[in-house]
Amino acid sequence: MSGHTNPEHRNITSTPDYLPELGATALPSGCRNYGTGHAVHWIRMSHANNSEWVPADIGDVDGHFITFTHGDTTIRRWNHDAERLRAVTDLVLLESGAETRWSDRYNILKVTIGDRAWLFGLEEGAGTPCSYAS
Repeated sequence: MSGHTNPEHRNITSTPDYLPELGATALPSGCRNYGTGHAVHWIRMSHANNSEWVPADIGDVDGHFITFTHGDTTIRRWNHDAERLRAVTDLVLLESGAETRWSDRYNILKVTIGDRAWLFGLEEGAGTPCSYAS
């Protein structure tokens, strides 16, 4: 793990967002914003599951921004949870069997290791604030 990973995220392998064999997503985090760079709603994931995914390679994470490539295209996008973004990226570096795929239509980056997956809704630009239930 890099020195950037928050200790709260070190057990990221035990808290996946998605279990591919069940087609089930986890409960959302504290952020209640389902906008593009925030939590991935189960309906959006259901639609994305039936769409095209292309292989992707993560290049760099800088705060809330991730840079990755698919084919000859390099993409830089924003996600609301910088620490989780860093933790899963570290996991990709440590796990040789990690598979990263991109859904351009639904703006979701998915990292799969075995029977677990982590989803990132990614937004172009500087991002939007999180919203929390009161």
